[in-house]
Amino acid sequence: MQVVPRGEYRYPWQNLVDLRLVKAVQRGGVRFEPTLDLFNIFNDNAVTNAVTTVGSSLGRPSAIEMGRLVRVGGRIAF
Repeated sequence: MQVVPRGEYRYPWQNLVDLRLVKAVQRGGVRFEPTLDLFNIFNDNAVTNAVTTVGSSLGRPSAIEMGRLVRVGGRIAF
């Protein structure tokens, strides 16, 4: 049984910062583009969902924004 209708409450607005760094390098007929992606730079642990059913866990966060994440990749074009 839910205490309040779905969508009744909103969580505070959260600004997340993601960043992508790319450096293009050309050698002969080959182009290299290494990339570095940084997600959730400031490690904002914002609550995105909470328990809304009656019980001892009412109001307890059930989902939070993921922590920092770094992804390394690239492209090669020839």
